Amino acid sequence: TVVKDRNVATNRDYYLSTAHTVRDHLVGRWIRTQQHYYDSDPKRVYYLSLEYYMGRSLSNMMVNLGIESELDEALYE
Repeated sequence: TVVKDRNVATNRDYYLSTAHTVRDHLVGRWIRTQQHYYDSDPKRVYYLSLEYYMGRSLSNMMVNLGIESELDEALYE
């Protein structure tokens, strides 16, 4: 949890609060997915790409979860 007054909050504080919010939205889905995999025991294929770009993961997750506009609104209030 990040609690700071807007007058003293840094860009890092805003980033961490956004990242924690996105993580909180993902946790429930991740647990349900893992439970489904455990129950159905599917075959799995693993693929590792050296072109994986971490920089856009947060913004992509915001879009994929459908919370981008809400986060933008909260950050710009």
